[in-house]
Amino acid sequence: MSQSSPGLQDFFFTFLVHPVRWLAPTVLIAAAALVYAISTPKQWRATQAIAVRNEAGAQPASLGRFDSIDEMQAYQETVMELARSRAVVSAALTDVGPTESMNSTEMFPSKEQIEKLQSAISSRAPNGAELGRTEVFYLQVKDRQPERAKRLVAAACNRLDEQFQDLRRRKAESLSSELEKNVHLTQDTLRDVTGRLTGVEQQVGREFGRWASSWRS
Repeated sequence: MSQSSPGLQDFFFTFLVHPVRWLAPTVLIAAAALVYAISTPKQWRATQAIAVRNEAGAQPASLGRFDSIDEMQAYQETVMELARSRAVVSAALTDVGPTESMNSTEMFPSKEQIEKLQSAISSRAPNGAELGRTEVFYLQVKDRQPERAKRLVAAACNRLDEQFQDLRRRKAESLSSELEKNVHLTQDTLRDVTGRLTGVEQQVGREFGRWASSWRS
């Protein structure tokens, strides 16, 4: 004799006859969710727009524009790496200062605070676009306090701009030094070639003088 599978009526009957079997797990799950929601600190996200431009275009007509999407994506990745760098994050925390709950005797910013802010920095594209496909993207910083999140993202952007200017300056100095070195090498080569050419001309002049003297005689 085969047994039929339980139907909807059997489930309702079980719920009515044994309410503890389903009521207790439901209450426990709801209580756990409530405790998690209360105990988990709320995170506020502050956002600031950043526009990237290619200031080293090969042609004047392309100045300010990127030659390809890949180039713009690589540039934005460099910006984000710099934004999360220890130098930028540490300087931004120093500008904003410690929270009121911190002990004044503690070192600030500490390694843990720097790493925490590094993980709290992220980026997103505007209007749901794919990141790296537009010249504008948003730098985001999360914090438990909304005003502190705003100050942190502003300080991070300011320090990021300083670090980027310093990076450009060091690259320009390196390029200038390389060009100057190439100029010196070219000048040395030119002097060497000019000296050898002068020697050849003098030798030819002497040979021509001897030839002319023998021809007249």
